[in-house]
Amino acid sequence: ERDSETGSLSLAQSFDDYFRRSALLWDADRTRLLVDDCGTWRAFASAGDDSSLEDSGELTVAEDPGRCPEDLFMDTSGSFLYRIGDEHIDLFAVEDSGDLRFVQTHEAVGLRRALISNSDNHVYAVTRNALHVYARATETGVPTRTDAEVRFRGRARRSRSATMARTSSSSTGTASARTCFNLKIPRIQYYWTTCPPSGSSRSS
Repeated sequence: ERDSETGSLSLAQSFDDYFRRSALLWDADRTRLLVDDCGTWRAFASAGDDSSLEDSGELTVAEDPGRCPEDLFMDTSGSFLYRIGDEHIDLFAVEDSGDLRFVQTHEAVGLRRALISNSDNHVYAVTRNALHVYARATETGVPTRTDAEVRFRGRARRSRSATMARTSSSSTGTASARTCFNLKIPRIQYYWTTCPPSGSSRSS
């Protein structure tokens, strides 16, 4: 239980049997707390006094591949639920009964975390070395990876800079302009060059 004035917490209730390797998620209406323990799902409902929960029992989840979750999130309509685990994004539809139905999965090598945008139109996924953007179909919930991404490079500092450089062409002896932008924020560094020697517009 949380003290609204001090923010301090005190134990009000405990469930000991369902959380060996689980992730938790309130549904869109915040009326059910959903728990996924590697494919075994349970729901808990508020007891009405906002300080305790009632165990509503296991949820029926059709065709769940049973991956252990790193995280769960849901769209604002409460129609679709996403599980992040084992380098996959698993998509579930929420049925009218409240049960879940597995729809499909997307493999993302090195996937660490993901979340949905406030508009529900995109899913942002962080891997070991990049941030990837998925376009999301609101009618089906299906995410599709786009070409947009930000590559991570080393340890970054709390600064940002834009620099201009001039390089000489070894074949022609002429100078060409090169613009480099370095955006440095904690643990992320994004480097983009308009015309690097390799001809690529982006380097990591």
